[in-house]
Amino acid sequence: MGSGFYKAFEDRHRGSRSLIKERLRVYLPFVEPLKRLYPGCRAIDLGCGRGEWLELLGEAGIEACGVDIDADMAVECRKLGLNVEEGDAISFLRSMPDESQAVVSAIHVVEHLPFPEVQALATEAMRVLRPAGLLILETPNPENLVVAGYHFYVDPTHMRPVPPQLLSFLTEYCGYCRTKILRPREDPSLAGDRPLGVLDVLGGVSADYAVVAQKKAPEECLAPFNRAFGAAQGMNIESLAGRYDAQQNEKIRSIGGMLNEKIDGIREILNRQMTTLQTERDVLQATLQAVYNSTSWRITAPMRRAKRALMKVLPGIRRVSVKAVRLPSRLMLPVLTKTARWAAGNPHLVSVANKLLERSPVLRAWLRRLVITKTPAQVATATDTATVATDLPRPAQRVFEELKAALGRVARHTRGQ
Repeated sequence: MGSGFYKAFEDRHRGSRSLIKERLRVYLPFVEPLKRLYPGCRAIDLGCGRGEWLELLGEAGIEACGVDIDADMAVECRKLGLNVEEGDAISFLRSMPDESQAVVSAIHVVEHLPFPEVQALATEAMRVLRPAGLLILETPNPENLVVAGYHFYVDPTHMRPVPPQLLSFLTEYCGYCRTKILRPREDPSLAGDRPLGVLDVLGGVSADYAVVAQKKAPEECLAPFNRAFGAAQGMNIESLAGRYDAQQNEKIRSIGGMLNEKIDGIREILNRQMTTLQTERDVLQATLQAVYNSTSWRITAPMRRAKRALMKVLPGIRRVSVKAVRLPSRLMLPVLTKTARWAAGNPHLVSVANKLLERSPVLRAWLRRLVITKTPAQVATATDTATVATDLPRPAQRVFEELKAALGRVARHTRGQ
């Protein structure tokens, strides 16, 4: 990585020195008893970075030195008057004498190391710590899903998140007598009863966590640390998710209760309306029954039966009547048509017919329509007419002959006058 890059990156994303020092004060209650147990005790900070924890230890009266693999970080710390060397943290720790340190700390270091080196760090720290000495390991918290899925990978030197259960087990496995998981950076408002949102569950757990492990020592040496180890450790994702689920279930129950009240109200209204409708139905049925039981209804019963019988046969009667009316029309129309056309060919008959038809314009127009399709040149001759008449059915021929004879009588009578 290029010179100066990682320091510039830390200055941008780590936060100010004053902010980091304020966050690291959470470890001072663990460290304070060591000053009484070991006056003039010493501490070592692996991967000390910009030196905030070293500075805080010095202010607390503990002599501390640090080591960092980044040369720019080491130079910056020395400018602040801090005792910092450039080098590899594990190698530096291995060079320390047995039981020479009261505190070994690695703030945001283990996420940069392969796990075998993390295990070596915990083992070597056990060796160099004095009885009741403390190992403090802080790292990004993968219980915070926003950190685990996003913020963790902003740092290009991070390898993989280390879950609290793994780091805690590692210190127990290495022989530390007690271990505490701290989650120091949770939102203070989460400690109340305010409603939680989805983002609170995803990112509300402390962004960092720390494992504070203590080396074995006589009980009287460990007792001063009981208060610090017994303090609350902060919320994990299980407890936060459980609170969210409980709030959602309560909200669902509340909504369900309101819906049940609404449904009960609607059901009551419907029941009242049903009762009213049933009452009205009973009244109508009683009224109808009274009509059925009345004298007038019994008297008019035969008339109703006759009407029903008539309605059944009326369509048949109507069809027969129509056919009976239309049958003579279909038989007579050809006869009348041919007779009218024959008479139209005789000028004398036309003259007589016109005089007779002057009193009936309707009949005159009707007869005109019978012959209008034929011009005078196309009017049938007497021979033609006789021939046409023979084409008619026998009843129609008789009608035609009778009409012809009547017209002849009219013509002779006219000529006699």
